[in-house]
Amino acid sequence: MIKDFMKSLITAFQDAVGYPLSRYFKRRLLLCHGRELVHDVSLYKDYDEDVRRKLCRTGIVTLRAVGPNEAEMKLHHLDDEGDGWVLQALQLA
Repeated sequence: MIKDFMKSLITAFQDAVGYPLSRYFKRRLLLCHGRELVHDVSLYKDYDEDVRRKLCRTGIVTLRAVGPNEAEMKLHHLDDEGDGWVLQALQLA
């Protein structure tokens, strides 16, 4: 569900602007997405504990991937941890 939402959001935004998204924008998107997954894990109270853990882990992996700036993003973290869907959604692969 969250994967589909993020893929749709990124695709719709890229289609709307009509040109490839900048690394700066992609980094900010990853930062916001990761932060929301970690801080708002309580919003997923209807899900079981395993799903909440996976969401939190995805948030942490995403935050690690942003790196110190857009030139130093560590996107390999997204693929290494099984979260390659984020990488694919950002079309950075």
